[in-house]
Amino acid sequence: MSIILDLYRSSASSAHEVKEMKETRDLGQVMKIIMEGKGDLRDIYNQNPDPLPPLARPKRILKPSELAKKLFCPAFVQKPYAKEPMEKRRQFEVLAQTGRIQAVVHMAKMGYHLVEPEKPSGKFSGTVDFVFEDAAQHKMKVEAKSSRSLRPWDIVQCILYGEPGDRIAISSLNEFLEPEDWLVEMVNSAAQEFVHFCEESPDVAAITHMPYRGLCERCANSECTYKNHN
Repeated sequence: MSIILDLYRSSASSAHEVKEMKETRDLGQVMKIIMEGKGDLRDIYNQNPDPLPPLARPKRILKPSELAKKLFCPAFVQKPYAKEPMEKRRQFEVLAQTGRIQAVVHMAKMGYHLVEPEKPSGKFSGTVDFVFEDAAQHKMKVEAKSSRSLRPWDIVQCILYGEPGDRIAISSLNEFLEPEDWLVEMVNSAAQEFVHFCEESPDVAAITHMPYRGLCERCANSECTYKNHN
């Protein structure tokens, strides 16, 4: 008998709380909803749930290979490598490996030996091709290119792999360059400002076309009106 009275008092207390919260359903309906596992207390007591915060636009990380080209033309869009013909890709892979071997040989002649290939490096989530070290344990990072000569965006890409205190260089089939400190500082400063610009105004960056000779032919931006004139 005492158990029944306790249950009665508990039910009466719950009904009193429901009434105080301006519940429009009776206690039986509330208990039924709870037992069926439907909704939450805010739904039961006719309270509007807190609105979900708007989804933040995910930040797109620009890798050094793409960022370097966008510093010449913000609207640059890289052509998908996977869409190139298989024959062309195979030849490019051979050429790329030739450029890498050339870099290793060149550094060996300078008294350096290979310490580590494919090293994550720099503040832009990049991976430099090689880390070399000489007999005095002085290290140098080297980016290897398969082109005969160094292109401006290749040099910028190389700089973007650098970290404070690094010595970094870039090698092509016929050239080798270690950028001077003033250029490294200027490029890194411009890159940071540009990344911030892209985060704040991505739509503006996407329509800022600045055609650059030699780069337009590598661009897949179909909205660019300058491509047909280069």
